[in-house]
Amino acid sequence: MFIGEGPGANEDKLGRPFVGAAGKFLDELLASIELDRSEVFIANMVKCRPPKNRDPSDQEKKACRPWLDEQIRLIRPRVFVPLGRHALHKFVPDIRISKAHGRFFRAQEGDFRGKVVFAMYHPAAALYNGSMRPTLLSDMQNLKKFLVGINEGNIDLDKVDLDSNEFLAAGVKLEEKSGAKPRVKPEVGSGEKSKNNPDVSEKVKEVRQILAEKEKKSKLAEESDSQVSMFS
Repeated sequence: MFIGEGPGANEDKLGRPFVGAAGKFLDELLASIELDRSEVFIANMVKCRPPKNRDPSDQEKKACRPWLDEQIRLIRPRVFVPLGRHALHKFVPDIRISKAHGRFFRAQEGDFRGKVVFAMYHPAAALYNGSMRPTLLSDMQNLKKFLVGINEGNIDLDKVDLDSNEFLAAGVKLEEKSGAKPRVKPEVGSGEKSKNNPDVSEKVKEVRQILAEKEKKSKLAEESDSQVSMFS
């Protein structure tokens, strides 16, 4: 699950994350490790574009937290990839993205405490500073090695020592030996689906439907409050 900061102008207009220039570079990053959008879930910390595209405030992040937490609960990702410091601090507070990028951590906050987190710069960083592109592409290779290790059963998500980079070497060897792909298999078995573990596309549909219903209820509540205030 990739989590960005918030929607830009294009994203805010279309209601979809990462559809602008940063989204195109994210697609490039995914392609560099043989993945595409259909195999991952992409979300944002805040669901509306902050005025003048400024950084989201703590209050705005708090207001949008239930929506993101619901997405996480429904998707149940095995690995989180926060893009930029705002998303990183949801899982690992008090660390600079410049120190954290390209490294693995255990989430320290929320119901997902202990889950694997892989920190990355936001793709937009490379749009403002072209020299950042090689850094993001290089970091993605670390993610690929890790996913290959999981996929081939060589890395145990619950037991792996994330403070050591030795586990990444295992992913490299597996990839060279078998041409292994970085796609993470479902916990119930390769290619197997169940009500408890549907594939990503089915989960995406479920998330969108639930969030749409919540938004509809929220609008109805606002309209009701407005009508009450008119006659009070």
